[in-house]
Amino acid sequence: MHTAEIANGTQKRMAKQPKSKTTTAAKAGPAKSKVAAPSKATAKKPAAKAVVPKPRPTTRKQQADLPSETNPYQPHSTVMEDKIVQAYKELLLGTDTEPTVHSICQKAEVTEADFHKHFATAADVGKKIWRKLAEAVTATLASSQTYAQYGAREKLLAYFYTFYEQAVAERSFIAKTWPESGIAGLLSHESLFESYRDAFKMYAAEVVADGVASDEVKERLSLSSRYPDLLWVLHQRLMHFWLADTSEQFTATERAIEVYSKVPLELMGHNILDSMLDALKFSFESFKPERFFRL
Repeated sequence: MHTAEIANGTQKRMAKQPKSKTTTAAKAGPAKSKVAAPSKATAKKPAAKAVVPKPRPTTRKQQADLPSETNPYQPHSTVMEDKIVQAYKELLLGTDTEPTVHSICQKAEVTEADFHKHFATAADVGKKIWRKLAEAVTATLASSQTYAQYGAREKLLAYFYTFYEQAVAERSFIAKTWPESGIAGLLSHESLFESYRDAFKMYAAEVVADGVASDEVKERLSLSSRYPDLLWVLHQRLMHFWLADTSEQFTATERAIEVYSKVPLELMGHNILDSMLDALKFSFESFKPERFFRL
């Protein structure tokens, strides 16, 4: 599956601007006479220009047909919660110590009582940020009519492209909390990114189940249940690549998605191993001893 094949699947939806109606005053006198100017009382104001919503991209190479009244990139949250999240990120990125409830409340200028209306611990703030990354990606894809027509493997590729397109806004946070980087190794509680990992595996399991039902994904006894784990390993590899990527607009990561995803996605579908097994099965079932032995 190539990047261009996914990119060409989407079309821009642009609302048409309504044409303003103009009125002209009736001509008086001979054909060559000047047109009478309308009085202030009868003159009509020009119609206001309609605001044309800008299309939102699902990936760098796509423009998704998303409804203009929704913004999937920023899942709904309260003003208080936004202040707490912002304070948490500033403390996390600006120091080498783990933010605490006390330090977050001081930074956000909120009481601890207000904090605990939204989060139980300081670590829950980081988990919330990771979880919102998954929610934003799935919301973007679900709002696209073109995405709904994709097969299982195309949907998984679209997810990866969309995630790394949107994750740029939180790249510093991801770099600081991703395993084997920044402060993540010092945390005594559950790793912050695990809320995202669980959300991704749930998404992958749903896509794989749909692929098995449509016979696009090959069901291989107990191995099928391990497909989400295989995809998570792929996601981890891409994450490490992306965090080290210094190419302009992370174009190298786009190429990496295409290259690294090819083998796992092809293994999930019908491949040469299945063809070989089918051939062996057919040969075994068609084998007749009397052709070789006289009974």
